Amino acid sequence: MCTRLTLSLNHSALVCNRLLLWRGYVGLYAQRSYCNGDDNLSRNVNRATATQLQKLFISMQLCGTLSGPVLQQLLHKSIEHNNRELFFDIYSVAKHAQHHDSSLFSVVIKGLLNFNHIMEAVRLALSLHKEKKILRLHSLEQVLLSATECGIRGAVLDLLKVYISQNTTLGVQSALRLVDNVTKGHLQGDDLILKMLEVYSNVSCEIDVAIIAALKKWAFRTSKITCTVVRIDKTGICCNCNETLLGNMLPTQEHALLRDYFKEILSNQSHYSFQNQQVVEVNGLLKSMEYLGPFDVVVDGLNVTYCLRKKDKYLLKFMQNIINSFDKKLKFLVLSRAHIFTRALREKEFIGGGIPVKEGHRKGVYYFIAGDRGPDDYYSIFAALSSGPAAFLLSNDLFGDHRAELPGRLIPLLEKWQMGRQIQLSLLKNPPRLIFPAAVRPVVQGSHSSWHLPIKRLNLWLCVQGSACV
Repeated sequence: MCTRLTLSLNHSALVCNRLLLWRGYVGLYAQRSYCNGDDNLSRNVNRATATQLQKLFISMQLCGTLSGPVLQQLLHKSIEHNNRELFFDIYSVAKHAQHHDSSLFSVVIKGLLNFNHIMEAVRLALSLHKEKKILRLHSLEQVLLSATECGIRGAVLDLLKVYISQNTTLGVQSALRLVDNVTKGHLQGDDLILKMLEVYSNVSCEIDVAIIAALKKWAFRTSKITCTVVRIDKTGICCNCNETLLGNMLPTQEHALLRDYFKEILSNQSHYSFQNQQVVEVNGLLKSMEYLGPFDVVVDGLNVTYCLRKKDKYLLKFMQNIINSFDKKLKFLVLSRAHIFTRALREKEFIGGGIPVKEGHRKGVYYFIAGDRGPDDYYSIFAALSSGPAAFLLSNDLFGDHRAELPGRLIPLLEKWQMGRQIQLSLLKNPPRLIFPAAVRPVVQGSHSSWHLPIKRLNLWLCVQGSACV
């Protein structure tokens, strides 16, 4: 009897060892086949029916092959089969997975909303934000839309705070739904719309016309709010509430930070576009700015002449016409390359190295001619920044490639500076028309008594004021 019991126990232990060994081999094979690009595992998940998917999930869970991509694929299939029980089984495993990415969270959010678990989706979005994990903007937008439609006021308010902390803009559809639900009374509290305006004030954007129309309907419903469409003049004072809006000029400290960065690049010639023979050229520009500056307007001559697309003999004439359209009291610096003006000019106004010998065609206009391979964009930006916060840059170049090379903290500064100090040429008319930047920064601006919203493409503002704004 004891011998039989011992044999039975030994046999059971042998079977268990073989099962564990089989589990390890299967898990290792499945993991290797998936990671090495073999899509057999992926193909099995795609072809599985609802019943087969359940068994496949259990077997992969036993084998330990539930990596992030596999979980994402299983979640997709469970949503496709509308299998609520399987989705939440996979979701419970995904919550405790070691490696998370934004695509996995997006699928989870999609499934929670698909199965009407709105509050669970809200809690997940808020917990991800608290843990400083990435959630795609589209998924956050879907959660906000669902919470808005269901009238969950607290969730909408918390999600709007997430938008504010992340400095992300709100989509048009979400804003329209939010304003519409507050207007109809499905969502209680005008503070939600004011919080929405705070979201827009954190980003540099103009408000869509449809949102403006919805806000006017909301103001008409309540007697506490008035919305008036106004035009802001150059003084920056609203004619409706007499408040002074934020100007379109970069603050002094931020301007100095941006100027010093470009000056360091020119002084050290650390950028790859600089060459050895440009030392004299850079020194010539620095001396010109020291002895002849500051300037009121810096002209990116190469970009302007490229936009005009005129023959060589007409370039100087058109450049002169553009400069003459400004106030004659202003001081100009025109930067360009040698091949643009060599054949067009017969006067000896320039020498090599870009140092101007005398003024140009009128008093207060100076020319700086760089070499054909010189970094003229850096010259133009630096000259305009060195001329002070009030100086303008005339160019149609958006300088996107240079913005991409800047340190992260300087990218928004350059964008703000361009928004307020860059003049552009409108080529739709002949002769070209100058487009000056707005005197007021075209962003949502709020105060203790009113909000001002720039209307997209209309050069108008919506003045929102009333007791609810306080």
